[in-house]
Amino acid sequence: MKTTKWIVALSAVLLSLPALDSTPAKAQTAYTDLAPRIQSSENGWGSQQVIPVSCDSAGCSSTGATSACCASPSWYVGYELTVLRPYISNALLGVNFDDEYGFGHRLVAGYDGGSGMGARLRFWFYNHGHDLFPAGSGSLGIDMDVLDLEFTLDEQLRNWDIMVSGGARYGRVGLNLGTLGIGLGNGELAFEGGGPTVSLEATRNFGDHNLYLIGNARTSLLFGDWNDYPFAFALSIDDELTTVFESQLGVGYTCDLRCGTLTLRTVWETQFWMNDTIADDFLGVGSNLGFAGPTSTFELKF
Repeated sequence: MKTTKWIVALSAVLLSLPALDSTPAKAQTAYTDLAPRIQSSENGWGSQQVIPVSCDSAGCSSTGATSACCASPSWYVGYELTVLRPYISNALLGVNFDDEYGFGHRLVAGYDGGSGMGARLRFWFYNHGHDLFPAGSGSLGIDMDVLDLEFTLDEQLRNWDIMVSGGARYGRVGLNLGTLGIGLGNGELAFEGGGPTVSLEATRNFGDHNLYLIGNARTSLLFGDWNDYPFAFALSIDDELTTVFESQLGVGYTCDLRCGTLTLRTVWETQFWMNDTIADDFLGVGSNLGFAGPTSTFELKF
């Protein structure tokens, strides 16, 4: 009887050993499966702290919130209508311009690389005949062609957005004196040359609105020649220097469209073209040339 009890007790102990051994094995297996998942989650949290928010083509993060780091390359085109009045001093044959403005057109095309660097092409042309005062003194035709090719750099300074540009300019100034009746024949004084150009532009928003102030200044040095004098004593003047100063000051407005960003501007523009030849009295034409008037801009970035 005692022998039977010992056999039963020993059998129960032997049967319980597999169960006791399986529990740690199951625990070990569960931990082995869970460890890679924990490590993967930790790696994901770490990567979120280091890698910037991903951005779409509209400059927004995957959550829909705008992010300052989201800057994508873009192209832009613009058109500027200049309504400028020319100014020439009284040394020009003793007469003045009548109060008359002439229309000019400036075309702009550029590329913004998204990192602050970019490039643009600007072309301005102005061709208008202006009456002289007193009435009956004739008219003076002014024909301007200006082409700029330059690199741009955008930076943000506190509440101001700054753009610096530099490159090359081609310029042509034509003064048609044929209708002045001064005995010099029917022809045109024409300067043509090229050289460096630099500009600085600053904008500042009005609070949270899309309105902003804008101001810019530009200077250019043009090296070229005065030529094509079909007067009674035709001549040509080589190695001339023309210095150009320009400025704009006004307001702008931006709005987002489905195809890009629209910018509208209204500014007061001034230009001053200074050259020693037209500033002296050698041909009775003693003056520099200036322009002033409003300019309206339409620009689309996409």
